[in-house]
Amino acid sequence: MNTFDINLQRFADAVFADAENEKRQLMTELEAKRTERFEHLENEILSEAYDEMQAHIAAIRNESAAAVSAATVEERSSLIALRSELEEKVFAAAAARIEAFRGTADYPALLERQAAAAADQIGSHSCVIRLRADDMALADRLCALFSSAAAEADAHIALGGFSVLCPEANIVIDQTFDSRFAEARQRFRSTSGLTINE
Repeated sequence: MNTFDINLQRFADAVFADAENEKRQLMTELEAKRTERFEHLENEILSEAYDEMQAHIAAIRNESAAAVSAATVEERSSLIALRSELEEKVFAAAAARIEAFRGTADYPALLERQAAAAADQIGSHSCVIRLRADDMALADRLCALFSSAAAEADAHIALGGFSVLCPEANIVIDQTFDSRFAEARQRFRSTSGLTINE
């Protein structure tokens, strides 16, 4: 493993370690809030039930069920909002790190290594390399690695990287940071422990 790959792995590990730490802290805070809210709600319901027990027991049961349901809906909405806020903070920080990485000399070097690997896969077929508009300055360097390639800007690539389309061989190679970022976000959602049951 070369130094760049080690650094890239460290970067990924640091992002996920940060996310894991924030997740643990949030889960502790959420559990404390949840317990406090449910204890408060339970005390209110028990107090109302005691005061009106003899005359209104059926009405109290209905009101209690409605109050618990409303509190559950409110708590769930609150948890969803907090989960979304945490996810956005984590991925905004990751996007900022990616942006900083794009400003280093390692970024063009990474694209060249990935393009060379893609060129091996494409072989002698013609292809189109799609890049972020701001990365079009690298187009000639990347195209030179292929037998026959043209480059074009792709407005859908926001974070960086590139994709290669080779229609004649039915090959698409996606080396965009955007797709990796989306995959990381999906993994985060499924493995963060912040799942909220319906």
